[in-house]
Amino acid sequence: MRSSKRAGGRSGRTAVLAAVGVLLLVTAAVAAGAQQGPRISVAEPRYDFGEIAAGTVLEHVFEIRNTGDGVLEIGKIEPS
Repeated sequence: MRSSKRAGGRSGRTAVLAAVGVLLLVTAAVAAGAQQGPRISVAEPRYDFGEIAAGTVLEHVFEIRNTGDGVLEIGKIEPS
């Protein structure tokens, strides 16, 4: 009888450990989603000027928004 109690006890402990593990994973996932900071949003990230003659001056305005709650710093912009 004792051996069956031990087997049941181990099974119960295993279930509790599994539940704690799942709880930790869910908590970590929620915390990762709750991280705050800057978030860049560009309505039109690319613009094609098409074929142009050499020396032509071009201009296009890209609207960049910070949809996060941290400071967004743009350090480097290069044409492609």
